Amino acid sequence: MKNDTPSYYTIHDLPEDERPRERLLTQGPETLSNKEILAIMIGSGVPGHSALDLAKELLDKHDNNLSLLGRVGADEIMSIKGLGKARAAHIIATLEFGRRKAKADAEHEIRTFRSANDVFRVMQPIMVDLPEEHFRVLMLDTACQLIRIEEISIGGIDATIVDLRTLFRKLILGGAARFIAVHNHPSGNSSPSRPDKELTMRIQEAAKTLSIRFDDHIIIGKNSYFSFNEEGLI
Repeated sequence: MKNDTPSYYTIHDLPEDERPRERLLTQGPETLSNKEILAIMIGSGVPGHSALDLAKELLDKHDNNLSLLGRVGADEIMSIKGLGKARAAHIIATLEFGRRKAKADAEHEIRTFRSANDVFRVMQPIMVDLPEEHFRVLMLDTACQLIRIEEISIGGIDATIVDLRTLFRKLILGGAARFIAVHNHPSGNSSPSRPDKELTMRIQEAAKTLSIRFDDHIIIGKNSYFSFNEEGLI
């Protein structure tokens, strides 16, 4: 007699109150583990592996570290058998949406920037997992209220190249009376390099010439920041 019972289980084989999607809807997303949330992002399994299996394999490959997972590209996700282009794109898009929500939440909470810690609270969630250095500026009015945040350049793994003409053109066109420069260190170490110090000095000199107040240059690390202003270097 032919046995039609599959040799593997799917999420639908679980009791309804144990399925991640149903638990999310009835108990709230905070009750789910990282693996369960990722399984919902994946959507469905493949023969021999449930969505939970695929989620566990992807998390295990990155030491169950969401920060590491947030840095991966499509090719690395697709190295897991069963995760193709569509699922990789969905995972990457969902993680990016989370970063943008964190930025929006922080910007909504903080509209006036009076300290380096204010900047860190807004920028760390959206810059900490970036795989290369990004240089951004917070354009402020005379009362230190945020006008907008502008991306100026994207560098390599350990260097940021900034065109000062581009930087100050955006500041002038944006109507900024003052500004704060921010960039991340993908290594997680927030200590400034010699090029960071040299760039800060160049920005400071140009800002004086154009009469735009340069309040700070902040380096975002994993769990810390470096403020040129707080260290008396601006």
